Amino acid sequence: MRLLCLSVNQVKDMDEDLCNPAALLKRISELERERDELQLDIEQLCMQQSGMSSKADALSKIQTRRITTLKQELEVSKHKLEECTKKNCKLHEELTEIYNIKVQTF
Repeated sequence: MRLLCLSVNQVKDMDEDLCNPAALLKRISELERERDELQLDIEQLCMQQSGMSSKADALSKIQTRRITTLKQELEVSKHKLEECTKKNCKLHEELTEIYNIKVQTF
């Protein structure tokens, strides 16, 4: 079972990479992988704790909360990636326009 623990440096690195599409795609992939691992953990815990329903229910709720949090972070990351991609396209268009104007003036 894997617990989600991020250091302050990891959080800062994530903030710095918000407009880096490759970093966001990597983070999305990591979050999807971790979500899948957590879902497997839930299944294993349920099977192991079948005789102790209250304990299994508590663990299942914890895992479900973790999955929900990861899904939310995944959606936020996807949205930020979309925003950064749009911004990148606009900047590319502006750069192309400026380059064309520069070429025409010479």
